Amino acid sequence: MDTYVNDFLSRLFRVSQNVDSINLAIGQPNFKPPECVLNELKKNIGSYTKYTDVEGLPELRTLIQKKLIIENKIKAEKIIVTNGAIEAIFDTMLTYLNRDSEIILFSPYYGKYTTVPKLFGSKIKKISLNNNNRPDFETLKQSITKKTRMIIVNSPCNPTGVVFSRDEVKQLIEIVEKHDLIVLSDEVYEKYIYDGKEHVSPGQYSDNVITINSFSKTYSLPGLRLGYLAGTPDLVDSILDIHMSNTICSSYASQMAAIRALKLKKDCFDLSSFERRRKLSMNILNDNEIEYIYPEGAFYLYIYVHQDSVLLAQRLLDNKLLVMPSMLFGDVHNAVRISYATDKETLEKGLELLIINMEQRAVDVYHKNH
Repeated sequence: MDTYVNDFLSRLFRVSQNVDSINLAIGQPNFKPPECVLNELKKNIGSYTKYTDVEGLPELRTLIQKKLIIENKIKAEKIIVTNGAIEAIFDTMLTYLNRDSEIILFSPYYGKYTTVPKLFGSKIKKISLNNNNRPDFETLKQSITKKTRMIIVNSPCNPTGVVFSRDEVKQLIEIVEKHDLIVLSDEVYEKYIYDGKEHVSPGQYSDNVITINSFSKTYSLPGLRLGYLAGTPDLVDSILDIHMSNTICSSYASQMAAIRALKLKKDCFDLSSFERRRKLSMNILNDNEIEYIYPEGAFYLYIYVHQDSVLLAQRLLDNKLLVMPSMLFGDVHNAVRISYATDKETLEKGLELLIINMEQRAVDVYHKNH
């Protein structure tokens, strides 16, 4: 399966370079980063090419701490600046998991969460959403054993757009505190919240939380590869050695750009533009009576295609339409994930082609069985 995933993703990225491809797969914002942030990057790209502070530039770490206090209600005493959120995730897992560990994921989930557990041979337990597409805490309670070490929370969630409510976060923390577990809280989509929902950071209720974020989604800077992890010294200090062995430090220019970004007085993108494309996508799916998980956040739709999603994704790829099959998200359901972080025309064309292929497959199956 891992070989298939790598082959599929390699082919997908190659096809994405074609100017006539319809890309509803890649999870990156389509707005331009703030000009002042880009200018800061240009100014510093050649001015300092040496190693920087291992934990990150002091000014950047101070600004991150202030941001977490004001926006997330988290008093994180320790920050490590990383090369993207993915490094923060890997470093945390490499520190706290081993062969005898168990890790719990709410499924569907971001596929890279399983890389380190598989490397170590840690047991991965998946908790599917309940019938209302909400986190299933009863199943979570029953799944915890003496070997359980970590629970991963991704809210807003990639790929479903599910957002944990405040009550759900409190339920989670109650379970975590009872069993003295670690929560890895991936909050990279925190700014993408709809319908008057709120983003609630688990770290405001417990010291057993490592909060992870990045500058990729909030500021449309995925190529800078800059993220961070935050928590108490008891948790974060142990991660530092892995970080030093992994990447040593992040680039000076990227960190200076991040400093400028955190000094902005307001959000740098128009959430309403994502809201319009979200509603457009849902209206098209509703009009065609196609099932999906209602997206409260992020910029994805998780669509049930009721056929082999791998074969469908490959067939669509042949037609230069890029979507992600549900297998990449640890889900056995036949679904695909699309991103609506693109322009309206591309979104409409992509959804039209998806629906045509879904309908054609249904017709083919009917004729085969009759």
